[in-house]
Amino acid sequence: MTGRVLVVDDNNLNRMMLARQVREQGHEVAMAEGGRTALEMLKAESFDVVLLDVLMPEMDGYRVLEAIMADPALAHIPVIVISALDEMDSVIRCIELGAQDYLPKPANALLLKARISASLTKKRMHDLEKRYVEQVEREKKRADDLLNVVIPIGAALSGEQDFGALLERILNEAMSLCHASGGVLYLRTEDNRMQVVTSRFHGLADAAPAPALEASIPLWREGTREPDLRHIAARIAWTDRAVNVADTYDQDQYDFSELHRFDRLTGGRSVSVLALPLRSSSGKVIGVVQLTNARDPRTGEIVPFDAHLEQMMTSLSTLAAVALEHYQREQRLKQEIEVLRIEIDERREARAVAELTETDFFRHLEAKTDILRRRLEEAGGRKDRA
Repeated sequence: MTGRVLVVDDNNLNRMMLARQVREQGHEVAMAEGGRTALEMLKAESFDVVLLDVLMPEMDGYRVLEAIMADPALAHIPVIVISALDEMDSVIRCIELGAQDYLPKPANALLLKARISASLTKKRMHDLEKRYVEQVEREKKRADDLLNVVIPIGAALSGEQDFGALLERILNEAMSLCHASGGVLYLRTEDNRMQVVTSRFHGLADAAPAPALEASIPLWREGTREPDLRHIAARIAWTDRAVNVADTYDQDQYDFSELHRFDRLTGGRSVSVLALPLRSSSGKVIGVVQLTNARDPRTGEIVPFDAHLEQMMTSLSTLAAVALEHYQREQRLKQEIEVLRIEIDERREARAVAELTETDFFRHLEAKTDILRRRLEEAGGRKDRA
């Protein structure tokens, strides 16, 4: 096991000799000639072990140890004190201040190797534990976000009664969650195309409307029956997988020519892109949400869409698809009810007419009408003969 070791000693000869020993053991070595320099290097760079001298001018090893252990960002780095002082009081003081171990000068090579190896093991275990804790925290935050952010948004979407407003809200909520500058919502058509139904881009002049994006994307490559996997909206329709691109100008897997044409017309630059499927309850991709240019909320700089945001957006897209499907199902039901109502009304009218024609009054009226019509015909015939 190898690592990066910082050797701290004010004596140039001692520092060089110790550094050579450590390099011969296969470790990467950096050197500091004093305590203040060592602390500056520890804050600026990453190290796995510190080999620290005690007797140094200006800032001795005890003070360096205290400073390291007082800094939460540095306290986990193992420190092995290597000093000409072999008094028990010095050893005890260093251990009490937080040193991992203590070796007398000149350090025995085999003992030094064993101490560094043990310290590296401790550091690796700490780093592994830290990653696990961070993963747990990320999962907890994701769960909290789902409960406190995504699910309420999904509930609000399900209550939207206007289809156009529903589409706008899906896109707006997705852009807001990701701090995205732009977004496009595609819906799948019956003839297997991905149709742009709404789009939004921040930062464009109000007086000049945004240029129109390509209205629809075929799922098949032009003139063939091969799936189009270059355009991400079509690709997602085929693969049912999200696409996360850090820089559209620094890749050749996907076709972003339409987005780059939009950039040329608006003077913008579409860098990061995240696109996710909208799935029906049966698992079919019914649409795609494509977001552009995630921004760091603190600096406003364009950054890639991180994995946590992608997970949140996957959950939101699922709820958005449910809302869309619910709305479309509700509209179909209303149309069916309207058609049924018309059919019922027509049947009622036909039945009413039939019932009226069967009455004695209607038969009597019909007989009188026939008599009157014959008389008129006869009178007309006499007139013609005259």
